[in-house]
Amino acid sequence: MCLQGVAQLPSHLVLEEKILDSTRCYRVKTPGPIFRHDTYPGISVSASFASSQAAPAGALTALLAVGFLAVAAGYVAITRQRRGSPGEGKAELLVRRESETKARELLEKRVENISIMLDQLREYRSRGTGIVRVIDLVQSCAKRDAELHGEISRVLSSLGPRGGEISERVEAVSNELAAAFRELLETERMFRRGRMDKQEYKKRVETLEGKIMKLAGELGKIARTI
Repeated sequence: MCLQGVAQLPSHLVLEEKILDSTRCYRVKTPGPIFRHDTYPGISVSASFASSQAAPAGALTALLAVGFLAVAAGYVAITRQRRGSPGEGKAELLVRRESETKARELLEKRVENISIMLDQLREYRSRGTGIVRVIDLVQSCAKRDAELHGEISRVLSSLGPRGGEISERVEAVSNELAAAFRELLETERMFRRGRMDKQEYKKRVETLEGKIMKLAGELGKIARTI
């Protein structure tokens, strides 16, 4: 971000400042993802412009705002989230952070549970393990995933509107996961009963396991937003 003059920016946001004649360039921190426009307060930036060869102040102010807004907005949104909402006491902030940590850990456990199942399934198939053990493994994983989903829903319900938004995303992924588990179990049973040939079985299994892996990845992404 460069201008002919001097910009007054928060010192903790400026990484580097270079001076070239009457032009000053500022390198500002990249705070993270940009949040919605209604999640952070406004930021005032003042500037003193050089008298010679300077563009109209209004134009330079607009350019400065465009260059700085994306960085500053994201920074303030992150800082605000970490410090808590206005009017939120220390006790409430502590409880909220504990709930957020718990929800994140539970989502990560779901991802781990699914990853372990997929690894074991590959090992079972490479060793030619019987279908009964394969079915038991999938059923056990699906049951544990449902239990963790229930725990996550209870924790997110304590986080107000934001928890509700996250819960909707988790619910959508969970419904797809439950359907994929059921389809995988049905595929295993059909193959065991001789109602599906080996080629079709392998094709369906690979497709379903790929889908389950992708859905687990979606849970991981949600965890990282909490």
